[in-house]
Amino acid sequence: MSRFSDFLSLAMLLASSAAANAASAVDAPSASSAVEAKAPAEMRSRFYFTFENDLLARPPSDTNYTMGVRMSWVNSGSDERNGDVDASPLRQPVEYARDHMWLLGGRRDTANRPSRIVNFADDAFTPACLHSTTVCSAQGHPIDQDRPYANIIYYSFALSATPGDLQDGYSTELAVGLVGTAIGRDVQTWIHERCCRDKIPQEWHTQIGQSATGVPTLLYKQLRRHQVWRTRDWSGIDVEARYGFWAGWYTWPTVGLEAKTRWASVALDASYVLHNEFLQGAYAGRSDIRYRYGQLEHEVALGHADINLVALASDLIDIGGANPTPQRWGLSYSQGWKSRELKVPGVERRHRWGGLTLWFNY
Repeated sequence: MSRFSDFLSLAMLLASSAAANAASAVDAPSASSAVEAKAPAEMRSRFYFTFENDLLARPPSDTNYTMGVRMSWVNSGSDERNGDVDASPLRQPVEYARDHMWLLGGRRDTANRPSRIVNFADDAFTPACLHSTTVCSAQGHPIDQDRPYANIIYYSFALSATPGDLQDGYSTELAVGLVGTAIGRDVQTWIHERCCRDKIPQEWHTQIGQSATGVPTLLYKQLRRHQVWRTRDWSGIDVEARYGFWAGWYTWPTVGLEAKTRWASVALDASYVLHNEFLQGAYAGRSDIRYRYGQLEHEVALGHADINLVALASDLIDIGGANPTPQRWGLSYSQGWKSRELKVPGVERRHRWGGLTLWFNY
């Protein structure tokens, strides 16, 4: 089978798995757990497609957060054309929470109109050993002492306003999802049948929230964003500090710092974990492997670096250009890193993954 036909098969598998598992329970889900889509001022609306996998990490990995697929539709603050994004059923509760909750109360007076973002995504997590329980135990990685299998498919609506010279910005997002569907098993098995047949996953039936239709869950995020430093020249260097909280399938207060230019960004966030549904178990369905609150690593760091390959090539061709041409499309490569999440000795390790994002204005 050619690589092109393999790619088409994977796309069809993702679509059919999502339809089969979501249609029988609630309307399809989604959101964005690690990377937030942003709408720059020079464009009006943008579509993103992101594929993340730990095999794209350097060095490659095959455990913890193992893969994710995300589609995002972004309306910039000035664009009123895209009714599909603005018609999201989650828009009103997100705006209400922004206007009334303690961290962002009164944010309607911001000088920068927020971008509106709709995400549809799927994320999967796996243990270090993908073989049967018997084989993993013989290799010193018993399934019941490793990270549980987990998969979530989710839908979200977000508002994001960049900080300005006189006023802080913010990001706020509400996501609804399903855990425990067969999507993670189907996609990971499909990939491993083509890349590494000696590592076909065997124990997905032990995943968090295992059920015929998936278990509903949700997540709410609220972040305050403060501009630390910004240049006014063509380089577009921007440094931003942020703080806030997540509540739901992940629950934690968080602080972070991000530095970015026209063609690259580096971010570091630190959180204090109060709840992690993908380790502690879903409130319904089966969760054969789960960990207590005291077994979690509570101080967790998340790092992310991204390079916009098209913008970098454009700037290298036109070095020193005072007015770089706005991009209509782009391709980015990213590396992600997360510190260990369990105190279980010798089993759970740091996360590493890589990603590719294709986007275009419309």
